[in-house]
Amino acid sequence: MHAVPDTPFSRVQENDRRVVLSALARKLTMPVLLVIGLAFSLLTTAAEQGHANEPEYGPDQDFDRSDFGHTTHPVWSSLTAFELRTLANNSDAVRRENDAATRLALYLLASGDVRSDTEFAYYRALFDRGVSRLESRLAGITGAAEKGELLLHGMHEYFFADMEGADADILAAYDAAQSRLTRVLSHGVYNCISSSLLYIVLAEHFGLQASGVLLPSHAFVQLHLPDGDLVEVETTAINGYGLIHDAEFYNNDDNDWFVARDLEVPTYEDYLARQIVTARELGLENMWHQHTGAERMSYRDRMRLAEIHSYLRPDNHAAQKNRLIYYTRELQYLSAQNEMHTLTRMFQHLAPYLQAMEALATGTAEADAEFRSLLAWLQAGHANTAVLGNNPAAGMTLARSNLEALGDDLPNAAAIRNNLYLALDRYAQQLVEQQAFARARQAFAGLEPDCALTAACITAMTRLYSDWAAAHWAMGDWPDVVARYEDYLALDLGSEDETVIRENLASAYLNWANQDWLDEDRQQAMARLAQCITVLDNASACAGRLAEMRRLY
Repeated sequence: MHAVPDTPFSRVQENDRRVVLSALARKLTMPVLLVIGLAFSLLTTAAEQGHANEPEYGPDQDFDRSDFGHTTHPVWSSLTAFELRTLANNSDAVRRENDAATRLALYLLASGDVRSDTEFAYYRALFDRGVSRLESRLAGITGAAEKGELLLHGMHEYFFADMEGADADILAAYDAAQSRLTRVLSHGVYNCISSSLLYIVLAEHFGLQASGVLLPSHAFVQLHLPDGDLVEVETTAINGYGLIHDAEFYNNDDNDWFVARDLEVPTYEDYLARQIVTARELGLENMWHQHTGAERMSYRDRMRLAEIHSYLRPDNHAAQKNRLIYYTRELQYLSAQNEMHTLTRMFQHLAPYLQAMEALATGTAEADAEFRSLLAWLQAGHANTAVLGNNPAAGMTLARSNLEALGDDLPNAAAIRNNLYLALDRYAQQLVEQQAFARARQAFAGLEPDCALTAACITAMTRLYSDWAAAHWAMGDWPDVVARYEDYLALDLGSEDETVIRENLASAYLNWANQDWLDEDRQQAMARLAQCITVLDNASACAGRLAEMRRLY
């Protein structure tokens, strides 16, 4: 809308000391909002765990989500009966550490391509076929150490392709990138992690206890003998039982053992700092190994595994961060597609999880700035979705609480702050439509010092005060028009629209003075204009009108 100039001061009759004064509001043309609709300007986050620089969202996210968010778990992805049962059997409350069947289900779930009882039964049959051959081989063996060694030999001979009768140094079925247990069972191809998983579940089946050992580029098994001794088992080698991991092994100039397996060569210091994990934890670690790369697994499957992984490891910050990255990608994609109903369902379902992450983010030193930034992005999206959906008051409250907690040390803090103020702007506009201006203003109470630093807040406050003043203007309520404009200018937001606001304020003073003049209160009319000149640095219109009034009075 364009500004409308004042009509000239004029006399009706020279001998009649009444004048007709008319000044119309110069209305604002509002600036374009920083973020339109729900297409939030989300940060480019760190890549998903282990995979570099994937796009924020892409065509692989174009799928039906109507079956998402319908479980009792705070997991967005759709889960099958097999997956739900496996989660229950591996939860903190159950932890069946030595149950081979439960372990096998978890390890197959980690492969990402077993989702049904039928698929599980297929791979269980392949596993049982190899076990039956091992049972014949281990018949009569009672010593745990001997059983563990024969188990390794039998695993290589009965489960791995082209290995029967092969020389111990030949890695015919080894593939450094093959981390799925399913492919070990179906094709006999393995790497360090997938062969470790198979050895552990076989060990548990035959009454042995084992755990995983993780180096930066490698995994193997630690066997626990009944007498308390520990045996390290390199599962990629048929003769890897009891292999000595000493300084000489790691400091060998050739490092043929690792080079032959296409592994980055670790150091002895890496070995000394090795991570020893339970059989359960090793299966969870497998949920973000090579087979979960974007080039090998769909976005939908990767997100589901990331959710399952973090659900079963609630205190693992890396797993939670990975999950939050997927949710920011969901937010970005669904926002771009304007799928408000789906976004609303997502945030309603994930609200308990996000609340738990708030406690994790504020209660531990391990929650780094990126973790807190990801969570803040999601809460900004949650606030906007709630405001635009069916719970605007909750969205306003969420936006305010996150603004009050938002630290400038976070990556992309300015953009997050903008999106949070956008939620308040949208909430305020809903109240403006109801003419509830004071309630709309209350949404920003206490945030004024921060407002001038954020484009979305400047836009919101300019819009609010302009609409508020316009409502009073329409009723000819000049005192309130002046009060609203002066309140706005007192905020000192540095808006580009302040020039127009000042011109509108001058026009309001002119109209107010005109009303006093018509009411025969000449002194008050001139006092209004004098006040206008005092309040506004360059009030030429008020000064000119005051001079004219004094000449006529």
